[in-house]
Amino acid sequence: MRSRGEFPGIATVDVCINLVLVFAVLLRLSIVMANAEQQKNQQTTHAAFLVKINWPSESKDDVDLYVSDPLNQIVYFRQKQIGLMSLDRDDTGREQNMVTLPDGRVVQSQFNEEQVNIRGIVEGEYVVNVHMYRKTDALPTNVEVALFKSGAGGDMEIHKQMVTLTTEREEETAFRFTLTRDGGAVDVNRLPKHFVDRLQSAGSERF
Repeated sequence: MRSRGEFPGIATVDVCINLVLVFAVLLRLSIVMANAEQQKNQQTTHAAFLVKINWPSESKDDVDLYVSDPLNQIVYFRQKQIGLMSLDRDDTGREQNMVTLPDGRVVQSQFNEEQVNIRGIVEGEYVVNVHMYRKTDALPTNVEVALFKSGAGGDMEIHKQMVTLTTEREEETAFRFTLTRDGGAVDVNRLPKHFVDRLQSAGSERF
C-alpha cells in the first residue's frame, strides 16, 4: 500500500497526460466544427442576385438606386432593408469616397457605387431605377446599372444598362426583370415606372 505523499507512479502520470491530450483534441474539434457551422451559415445568407450601380469616381453627384420587388416593396436609401432586399450603402458622391492617411496622402475609391442584395427568390417582376438626388457636376452623368446572379464560382453578369442623368431629381428606369421559381431572370425590358414622386407624396421621403 502506498503511503501519503508517495509518488503515484509513471502509469498514473501517463493516464493524466493522456486525459489532457484527449481534452485538447476534443476542444480543437469543437472549434473546427463551430467554424464550419459559422461558414455554412454565412454561405446560406449570400445574395441570390445583386443589382449594382456605379458612376465616375470624380463625380460629386449623388445618385440613388431604387429596386422594387413583386410585392411592390421598395428598397432605397431611406429604407435599406425590406423583405429579402437590402441596400449595402448610400453613396453620396466623390467626397464620401476619399480617405486622408496620417501622412497626408488622399486615397480615393475607383468609382461611386451602390448595391442591392436580393437574398432569395420571390417570383415576379423587379423594377430597377436610378435617381439624381443632387446634381453638382455641370456635365451629364453616366450611370452603369448591372444585374448579377451569385453562384459558387462568383457573380455572373446577366444584364447591363447605361443610363444618362442630366438634371437634379431626374429618375429613370434602368430595366425591369422577372425572377422565375427556378432562379432564372427573364423578360428584361425598359418600360418606365417611377417611385420617387409616389414615395414623396406618401410622406416616406423628405426632400
